Amino acid sequence: MSNFAFLQAVGWPETYADCARAESYALSDPRAAGIYARRAAEQVVDYLYDVLGLPLPYANDLAARINDAAFRAKTGQGIAAKLNLIRRLGNSAAHDQQPIPPRAALDALKELHHVTVWAAFHYSANPDAVPMKSVFDAALAKRAAPLTREEVVQLAKKFADQEAAHAKALAAKNEGASGFCVGWGCP
Repeated sequence: MSNFAFLQAVGWPETYADCARAESYALSDPRAAGIYARRAAEQVVDYLYDVLGLPLPYANDLAARINDAAFRAKTGQGIAAKLNLIRRLGNSAAHDQQPIPPRAALDALKELHHVTVWAAFHYSANPDAVPMKSVFDAALAKRAAPLTREEVVQLAKKFADQEAAHAKALAAKNEGASGFCVGWGCP
């Protein structure tokens, strides 16, 4: 389960995919989480410009679109501030050398969740599918995380053991059937 599952129900599958990917990387790869969160925020902003019929600002980049007076008038200062936080983290994740702390990724996801709930409720084709009282649950993000390196090693060992047991069983079965058979009773 994802904090962003409702985005599928409102018809935003691409945004859902980036949000879910950001959520899954929040703890294991906060840099990737920041980049995917920024991508999702950009999709929401593009959608809002489209649905609101807003003209593009002086520059067609995310910062200019978020900070445009017409956009802020429609979304309010709070949504614009949240989008700017996500944008800045995504830019830092993509361009800076210093590590991105997991807490920063979780904070950005929390803001992204609020923005997507707000935008989907106000501007999607299915506002009834939006969980208006939901809050971002970091525990869901932890459960969405990809496997750790240790878990992958354990899983690989389990599969290797299963494959070895299957090969041994097949060899035993083939040994019993290796005799020469003549007549109707042969397998």
